[in-house]
Amino acid sequence: MDKFKHTQMVTYLYLKNLREMLEYSTNGRKKTKQDYDTKKKIFEQAIAEKGFLTEMVFKSNPDQAEKLKETYEDFLYDVFNERVITFEDNQMNFDDAMKMNFFKSIFQVRELFFSIALSQIRFAKNDKKENYDADVENLIFKEDALYRTVFMLVLHIAIRDQFLEFVKEMNNSKGNQNPQTNFITNILSEYLRMASGIMNGNQGINDSDFEEAKHRLKTTIDAITGRLGKKTLQDQENYFVAAREAIDKALVKFEKEWYEIYTPLVKETLEFEKNIQQK
Repeated sequence: MDKFKHTQMVTYLYLKNLREMLEYSTNGRKKTKQDYDTKKKIFEQAIAEKGFLTEMVFKSNPDQAEKLKETYEDFLYDVFNERVITFEDNQMNFDDAMKMNFFKSIFQVRELFFSIALSQIRFAKNDKKENYDADVENLIFKEDALYRTVFMLVLHIAIRDQFLEFVKEMNNSKGNQNPQTNFITNILSEYLRMASGIMNGNQGINDSDFEEAKHRLKTTIDAITGRLGKKTLQDQENYFVAAREAIDKALVKFEKEWYEIYTPLVKETLEFEKNIQQK
């Protein structure tokens, strides 16, 4: 591994950590205070004096540096904040009321790091071919597929929860809209727009399981928004179940593919850093 490839892997690890932060919005896999604190430190260091973004982005884009830094600081506030995530006896608590900003901030900052990763690949391919590594490029795109599938999963959960809340409120109000139903509808609309962006921003992914997961989630959205005509609540729930099954299937596949290419590359990265430290 040379320095350029190491820089690519450092960029990649930010992408990996951002994808893992999405999972903090669910009650699935175990999240520890130690892992959370480690991620927080990694992302805070990125804008330190000699940090990754300071050196790689801010200094080379002085006209945009302030705006980019402000966006990044908003991300730190929206994601690594005790209003959002707290721990008690290493048990994580996530405030669902903060979920929208949490998702938006991860999406924005992830786009920044992904653009850096793509620019590094283009540079190696076009200007410094001796530094091009097909495995790193493959890892970046495997990560993108995994990230988008995880995002579909967490949005599926958020959309379903918000939709059921809407149904409950409409039942309570005997079918009459009110400020609360309007509030819920606005949040649901934000989630639906976000889901569209995640599903449609995947030009580099050509996979039948991913397409099926997209199709099932889009169909579910059409079912709850009336585009498929009038549906019973059970019909709509069946669409949610089918979408979840398709997303889970794609997730299992992509995690396996990702792990196979990630493992040797991260091992090589750790060995490179160990050798640097010993010099």
